[in-house]
Amino acid sequence: MTMAWQGFSALAEAWNDRLAVCLEWYLQASRTDVPATGIVFAQAALELLFYLVIVEPATLRNVENKLVFSDTLRLLLHHCKIGSDIPGGLVNLMAVAKQSNWIDGPHAINEVRNSIMHGSKVDKLIKSDTLVLNDIRQLGLWYIELILLYQMGYVGQIVDRRIGGNGRVISPPWAPGR
Repeated sequence: MTMAWQGFSALAEAWNDRLAVCLEWYLQASRTDVPATGIVFAQAALELLFYLVIVEPATLRNVENKLVFSDTLRLLLHHCKIGSDIPGGLVNLMAVAKQSNWIDGPHAINEVRNSIMHGSKVDKLIKSDTLVLNDIRQLGLWYIELILLYQMGYVGQIVDRRIGGNGRVISPPWAPGR
């Protein structure tokens, strides 16, 4: 726990109020009863994390405007040694992703979020399918949690709270020996 707190304190100092904003968006995404709203908040948090982790430290100010969200998220996940595949427990999302030819989690989040905001990219059935929307929200929250833990330098055990994870204890993807 000490390691996690030290990592969190270092992030809070480096990112100032922006960490608080990211955590607020994470909490809003996880608390809302409306999955579509949660997806929008989760994507906002992921975009902020991309800026804080990838753009700002490397002074890549031009790259953020040239990439679509799914590409920025893939870049961020790769940087944090987190896979971009859709976890097997998200069965509703996996079925729609296969049907829609979405290649991974970032692609799915991007398409569904765009459908929510712009209304025409994804079939209206998906927008009304609460199970798929819940899977997307859970995936976004999982990515946020893992990215923050990676940035904190945490390598201990974590609880797999994804749908289908059944609360089992696992090592994070970047842990030594995994």
